[in-house]
Amino acid sequence: MRLAKTDQNTDLWDRLNDERWKVVVRTCYCSIFDDCWVFDSAKGEPHEVKVCPADWTKFGEHPNIRPTVSRAAKPKESLAP
Repeated sequence: MRLAKTDQNTDLWDRLNDERWKVVVRTCYCSIFDDCWVFDSAKGEPHEVKVCPADWTKFGEHPNIRPTVSRAAKPKESLAP
């Protein structure tokens, strides 16, 4: 994502610039040899795992707090098989 800083969006640009350091990327990947790793950008180096986890909720920012779903919003369908 890229946003050019202009006179019209200086406040927004500054807020986004401050918040971008809080973004964390977590991913799991497996090689063609079935070696798997989880990478967490907050931790730096990937760590080896036997398989990629099916339940990523344990990797949440606040693992003890479950997100609430608004009554007006429908939960998203799972893409998992």
